[in-house]
Amino acid sequence: MELRPYQQANIEQIATLVRAGARRILYRAATGSGKTVLAAKMIERVRDKGNSALFMAHRRELIIQASEKLEAFGIRSGTIMAGFRHSLTNPIQVASIQTLHVRAVVKEKYGLPECDLLIVDECHRSLGKTYQDIIRAYPKAVVLGLTATPARSDGRGLGHIYQAMVEAPSERELTKLGFLGPVRHFV
Repeated sequence: MELRPYQQANIEQIATLVRAGARRILYRAATGSGKTVLAAKMIERVRDKGNSALFMAHRRELIIQASEKLEAFGIRSGTIMAGFRHSLTNPIQVASIQTLHVRAVVKEKYGLPECDLLIVDECHRSLGKTYQDIIRAYPKAVVLGLTATPARSDGRGLGHIYQAMVEAPSERELTKLGFLGPVRHFV
């Protein structure tokens, strides 16, 4: 799968931050700009180095989308979600945050999968206890949070979770470049 130029540049910005010691990075990009594709490429890089990755999301559709993107990159992954048979031996996992938390943290049915790169989709939700429990369980992992909306409606910031932020081009710029369609607003 071919990356867009800004996605490749953003991956390099993230890698530069990691090399400089950042362990918690927020990636802000517009809806439809390819955050999941960027995540799949990051996971591919991690896998190619022999390391492990965990992609977490809170909705079934996002988990299936992530699994499909990984497959498009030729990456086999395990799926931790109700209704799916899990395989914790795979170094790449896609997980429902709720299922992972209940099975591995609350009920301790099994341990958390190994993780060198933890990707948190819709990371503006990271302030929740469930997310915090999982993030804290991986103190050595690089955490990459993905969101289109880092400004929360309740006014609570994400600065105590994420050390740095990488931003994709704005929605306006992506529209001018032809990567996003024009938006018509209705009120």
